[in-house]
Amino acid sequence: MPWFRCVVLGENFTLIVDGEARDFGFYTTRWVEAGNADSAEMKALAILKSDELLAELPKEHRSPEAKVYFQEIEELSEKPQQAPGAGFTWFEMEEVRESGQHDEARSIELGAND
Repeated sequence: MPWFRCVVLGENFTLIVDGEARDFGFYTTRWVEAGNADSAEMKALAILKSDELLAELPKEHRSPEAKVYFQEIEELSEKPQQAPGAGFTWFEMEEVRESGQHDEARSIELGAND
């Protein structure tokens, strides 16, 4: 069965920083073994849902606006040698909203899929 590299963007996940609730986004990569790209996406999503860090976010601070987007699902020619499959690179949503950079990148990405 082939391996896939899934690059995921998360948006609007509320974290408590210095006692204040703030919205963050993240990028992460998950490596999964699956029969096809659709199955890889579902497996990677299940891995994210079971991740301790995301599961431990306080329910009272969970946003209905929180979403994940699969930016890339790449089938690999062989099993990855070192694929940690954990961790997140976080960014503040407020900074992204103010700069508009993220919206521009998303519109380019969405346009490429049309």
